[in-house]
Amino acid sequence: MVSPAPDSPATVPPSRLSSPRTAPTLADTRVDDALDLQEQLVRSLLAGGGISGALRLALRRVADVEAVAFTYFGESVGQRHPFSGIVGNAGALYATAKRLLSDRDWAEETQADGSTVVVGTVCLGRNPEAFLVFRSPGPHTPEHGHAFRQCQLAMLLELGRQQTFRSSRRSRVEPLLRGTEDGSLSLSEVRNQLQNLGFLAVEGYRVLCLTVAADLRAGQVCALAEDALETAGTPVVGALDQHIYCLIEESGSDQAQRLLDACTGRGWSGIQIGVSRVKADALNLRVAMREAVVAAGQRAIDAGDAAGPSNSIQRIENLGIHAMLAPLLSSDTTTSFVVGLLRPLIERDAIEDSRLLETLIAYFDEGCHPGPAARVLNIHRHSLANRLDRIEELLGTDPRDPAQLLTFSLAVQLWKQMAASGIPSDLGRIA
Repeated sequence: MVSPAPDSPATVPPSRLSSPRTAPTLADTRVDDALDLQEQLVRSLLAGGGISGALRLALRRVADVEAVAFTYFGESVGQRHPFSGIVGNAGALYATAKRLLSDRDWAEETQADGSTVVVGTVCLGRNPEAFLVFRSPGPHTPEHGHAFRQCQLAMLLELGRQQTFRSSRRSRVEPLLRGTEDGSLSLSEVRNQLQNLGFLAVEGYRVLCLTVAADLRAGQVCALAEDALETAGTPVVGALDQHIYCLIEESGSDQAQRLLDACTGRGWSGIQIGVSRVKADALNLRVAMREAVVAAGQRAIDAGDAAGPSNSIQRIENLGIHAMLAPLLSSDTTTSFVVGLLRPLIERDAIEDSRLLETLIAYFDEGCHPGPAARVLNIHRHSLANRLDRIEELLGTDPRDPAQLLTFSLAVQLWKQMAASGIPSDLGRIA
């Protein structure tokens, strides 16, 4: 047997076979440090350290920088001061950020006192969700730039984590809204679900209802509403059919206006917000939802007469007879009354396109005056009289009879509110 040569691979120590290792370069060290910091930031956020904890962690090697993280609406959600722990005049920093970021995602500006302010957006999708502001006593350095990007990344991770939590929470809101609307949930079940969502509303609550343009996704509107309304407590926000509902604690501040301003700030148009009366108990949630949707629907009708889409708020207490009728919409008896009375017209219109229901509505909208009603319908007065005769024949009752005016006027108003509010969505099939 031939022995291996002294320097053959079988006798060479493993260390002599491995590739030669060179000393790490400065670039390698910086990459390793950045990766280590990112891992620490993720761990901190998952442990509940929040954005303030992330800012302190990312800036531990940059001693002279103040940092503030703002929501899109100006609420401070995290800050780091190198000495006192509290950043002074944060409101002025937010105003600077809004000014500098009006048409860009990042900006730097030297202040009159020689300090430097650096601002940047944090976006989820295409929309800015938050602002990050750095203020340093001197020029912005590359080290500051690295820290700024790490802080932006931490904010993005936290926003994504919150979005996941909110989406999960929202998935529990929709069954609550639907069960309240259709009456399938008992009062105790509604109360328990609200409590599980953390909605206590000790001082009472209101319901806001948003109708939005078709090109807006329900998820993005809900997310905006949650951001805009959370300053007055944790709102319950969810989508049901074509509406976005927001249950908000009564705080004395105008939360509806804050939400409308947020929508306008996004550049959205065609936003209508209906506001319910203050309610004190889950027992009244269904009525509050109906009040809000009626107010939003009525405002949408009024806004339709204006030139171009507009954003507006309507409060149920300002709607006169519509405010009185709104609670009736939550009654199945009311729906049966309206549809039972008008069903022959609904069915005839479906077969012949005879526009009898439209004629009846126009007649009462114009105060039972034939001339104005005929002009609205763009028909001759004799044609209007013929249609009213046909309505009397189908219903067995003459809507022109003074004894029937209240009945038909009430039915027409309730029908209009139901149709505008989508309650229920298919009235023609209700027995």
